Amino acid sequence: MFQLGNRARTKEIADNLLAESEMFDGHTLIEVASALAQVGEFDKALVAAEKIDNWYDRSDALGRIAFRMTQAGEFDKAVVAAEKIGKWQEIVRELSSIAVAMAQFGNFEKAMAAVEKIEDSYHKAEALSNVGQEMYRVGHYRAKALSDIAQSMAQGGNKAKAKENC
Repeated sequence: MFQLGNRARTKEIADNLLAESEMFDGHTLIEVASALAQVGEFDKALVAAEKIDNWYDRSDALGRIAFRMTQAGEFDKAVVAAEKIGKWQEIVRELSSIAVAMAQFGNFEKAMAAVEKIEDSYHKAEALSNVGQEMYRVGHYRAKALSDIAQSMAQGGNKAKAKENC
């Protein structure tokens, strides 16, 4: 819907559409929220997303915003946006993606904090494995052990044993 060649113009158009948001359907507001997030207007993007009535469309917009926040290094904001997503599977997917991105940036403590927000033990183990692999990839060898433990945990479901070994 929007071309990002001219950031100022994109922001202006998105701002105007946001001001008239009651006239638009969820799909249009997804595009407005996405465009605002692409130009770094995260607070306005969240406002646009919150105006979407349909939970599925709102979740889509929030996922896109969280993704853009992660790309911009705004990890704390990305986690907050991801937690607003209505469906737990989508929350898990976004938190896992955010955690991996944090690990890629070398922010391992925040990566682990994002993983801890995942309540389901299987998906938490899967996210731990992905973060562990990313930590290993960037040169942190202790992370390889964490990744192996998380994979074992995911396969065997022995969370207590896995935590002892971490």
